Amino acid sequence: MTTAARAEAAAALLTALREVTEANDRLQLAAAWVLEAFGDQLDAETVRMLRVPGGPERPGRPPVPPLSVTGDESGRD
Repeated sequence: MTTAARAEAAAALLTALREVTEANDRLQLAAAWVLEAFGDQLDAETVRMLRVPGGPERPGRPPVPPLSVTGDESGRD
């Protein structure tokens, strides 16, 4: 394998790892929103504050998505 091919393979791997990290972060936040939707505020907050290994520190509570993201625009529980 040539040096250029190795560099290209390494770049592809790093890109894929970044995408996995971002997807994991979105899944973690979605899990917190589901817990919150079922009334489990404590566990929802705990999940939001978990640090993803290799990811950014969790400085505070992430914002709740707008209603259009949750699909509930009625304003009712």
